[in-house]
Amino acid sequence: MKAKLVTLCFCVVFTTLRSFAAPFQNLGFEDANTSAAVFVGQDLMASPADLVPGWQVFRDGISLDLVGYNQGSVPFFENSPGGPLIFDSNYEFRVGVDGPDPIEGRFTFRIHETGRGPSLAPSFSIVQRGDIPIDARFLYYTYRHRPFEVTVNGVILTPPSQNSLSRPTTVALDISSFAGQNVELRFRATHPFLPEFGPHDLDSIAFVIPEASTVVLFSFGLLALTARFWRRRNRPLGLNG
Repeated sequence: MKAKLVTLCFCVVFTTLRSFAAPFQNLGFEDANTSAAVFVGQDLMASPADLVPGWQVFRDGISLDLVGYNQGSVPFFENSPGGPLIFDSNYEFRVGVDGPDPIEGRFTFRIHETGRGPSLAPSFSIVQRGDIPIDARFLYYTYRHRPFEVTVNGVILTPPSQNSLSRPTTVALDISSFAGQNVELRFRATHPFLPEFGPHDLDSIAFVIPEASTVVLFSFGLLALTARFWRRRNRPLGLNG
């Protein structure tokens, strides 16, 4: 009877834990429900659940209830310069003025900041919890303009160290030590060149699993190099070639 009770408790706990585990979603920010956006003052806004489903957005550690939609080049959020938004290549914010070009697809996530001085600049981040694929080797993402600090469960991965200007820059980070785990993934806007401020664009996040063919080719190459080394090491003295 006790064994059955223990087994039942284990199954309940395992099922409960699994209910919190789920794959990451909306890594390309293409799932935005823009029909939910409404004007708040002069800005179109909606909840993160509508514009960046799967993600939470934070300002100075406080979860935000609203995210901007295509607020142009100088958005204002909660009476402070800058803020998080999703911009859409198919939307014109003002008559005759196109929104910024997305990095890929229709939507790109942006954190836009304007100069207030380093001590007054708010800290914005976008966060999601999910399962990293068990065979994942790298975390890829593309940013433009100003960079992001990337953390997994609070561990800082190697971040880009400089602004990318207007050119999209793809970054590959080693994620293998977290493969198969349920983790918190966070992108935080950083300022490597204070007091410069401006847009931080983020898109095309992906967990990359090396293809089997790539692993096989690498293994053959490693074996060939090893065999060549041993042939040279055991070559009789005085022989050439």
